[in-house]
Amino acid sequence: MEGEICLTAIIVCIGVCTVEATSPTPMGTSESRYTTMPTLTTPRIHLVFLHEPYFGVVAENADVSTTVMQVTTSGSPRMDPSRIQYSIAQEDEQGFFKLNETTGVITTSSVIDREAGLEDKSAPRVFTLIIQAEEILMNGTSAFGTTTVQITVLDVNDNRPTFNRQSYSGSISEHAAAHTPVTGLQMAVSDADQGTNSEFRLRLLGVDASVFDLEPKSVLGGAATVSIFVVDPPALDYETLEKPEKILRFLLQATESRTPEAYTAVTEITVHVQDVPEDAVFVFKVLENARSAAVVGTVRRPGDNYIFFYIVGGDNDSTFRLDKRTGEISLTSSLDRERRSAYTLVVKRTRAADYLVPNIDVPFSEDDESLLKVIVEVEDVNDNPPQFAETVKYLVVEDDAPYQTTITKLKATDADVEANGVVRYSVDSILFRRRSDSSRPVANMFVAGAFLVGSEDGAVTTATLFASYLEGHFEVLMRATDGGGLFDTVQINIYVVKKNQLITLTTLSSHQPYVPSCLGNVFNASNALIEVVSMRPDPPDKVRMDAYVVKTDTNIICDPRCTFSILNSSHLQQACSDLAVLTLKHPSGVHLDPRRTF
Repeated sequence: MEGEICLTAIIVCIGVCTVEATSPTPMGTSESRYTTMPTLTTPRIHLVFLHEPYFGVVAENADVSTTVMQVTTSGSPRMDPSRIQYSIAQEDEQGFFKLNETTGVITTSSVIDREAGLEDKSAPRVFTLIIQAEEILMNGTSAFGTTTVQITVLDVNDNRPTFNRQSYSGSISEHAAAHTPVTGLQMAVSDADQGTNSEFRLRLLGVDASVFDLEPKSVLGGAATVSIFVVDPPALDYETLEKPEKILRFLLQATESRTPEAYTAVTEITVHVQDVPEDAVFVFKVLENARSAAVVGTVRRPGDNYIFFYIVGGDNDSTFRLDKRTGEISLTSSLDRERRSAYTLVVKRTRAADYLVPNIDVPFSEDDESLLKVIVEVEDVNDNPPQFAETVKYLVVEDDAPYQTTITKLKATDADVEANGVVRYSVDSILFRRRSDSSRPVANMFVAGAFLVGSEDGAVTTATLFASYLEGHFEVLMRATDGGGLFDTVQINIYVVKKNQLITLTTLSSHQPYVPSCLGNVFNASNALIEVVSMRPDPPDKVRMDAYVVKTDTNIICDPRCTFSILNSSHLQQACSDLAVLTLKHPSGVHLDPRRTF
């Protein structure tokens, strides 16, 4: 019995979990005081996401369930990864992505249209997801962690060029001068694709199209306003047109430049030719280098006795003077055809005194027999040399390149027209400069015929094998000469490399290979050349690009604002002795460690 009482007392003591303490009071009595033991809690564990920040890319036409990326976490050493569950705490409004709650793999849940909902079709489309990871611990508590994932939708060429109207109608006078625009046409063409996918060419089609030309002929940037202007004025003669109602019809075609299958849009253009009384229009021609005071022509007609002539409108711009008695029009200053190719004057025939002649700008009217229209066309003189866009060009050629392999095409522009603006290309000299490893100079040599230049297209092609030209580079001086003998030159520095002389650049990509924009900046740098020769997938989410880099200065500066790219300088330095060291530069101007991964 006593044993049972003692056991009961022990159980009660453990169950109550309180301790009674007795202390004497000043009055000699005792006072009981109870103290509660503190409850022990498990510290909260915070899950840490590995490899942050998370940036992913996916092509806009990627199939459903295409893998974008994977997020992973770590917590306490005793954590069981199989007990972690992932969820999307905040997702895109359209719900384009889903998350595997066990593996943390993000995939597409539907096909994405990059342009849908974008006011500016050239702007990037980026989705932001808030990902949460949770682990239920053995003691009943949870460990949480969150991270942000940014997913960029890559552009895919899936939009054709689009005209703002299905057809267009305009008008033009039968005596319109060369380069006169057709009035009434408000033509715009656009492509919702981005970057090089939005590049397209414009051209006119049809028999009547030979009378006109257009600007621009190529568009990069997604949108353009198109102008149509006259290039064959005699073909507009109202009386000799063999068209019913004196109407010309032709087509305007837009064709994308960088697609395996041509994406094309076509619209119809109708031009109404306006009749003008033959004795009311005068067309004069004058050379752009004509001396001041040279007579352009006269507006006096047989029988115009006691008639005075005054310039009352048009775009004279104080360039011409009209003798009111003889009707002779002469120059007051020299002309520049490239600045302006044609002038239109409105002349009034009258017997009135000078003070009765209007001094305001009077538009020409076919119904006003007192008004004459004078068109002065400025004829071209060869006074503009051709010009290359750059003075030095950097290229590479492999040591075993076959004979007549095209390595580049260089074009020069000439502001002159017709025969004066026709450019022919040739090689002035080819010098091979040896590279010296010491301070002593080495002999350079001229290598005639190492490269050929196409006289019409400016194509630079190989004409020998280059295995013996690895220790140095070629300097090819290329000349562009126009129809009048004026010329410009460009120096082409050509480096010979071995076929296996490559570097490897690694870029993050979840779906398809692409060249990041910051690498493009290096391609176009004036002090360096990179040539990508191949791209291959590098699972699970990367692409490797093999490339040549030729050193021309100490550093190549690359702007890393292009995310998803890794530029590893160790690859650059190990590839060969003549490769450049790549320096990464932050937009703020701070130089970054080139070994860092972006």
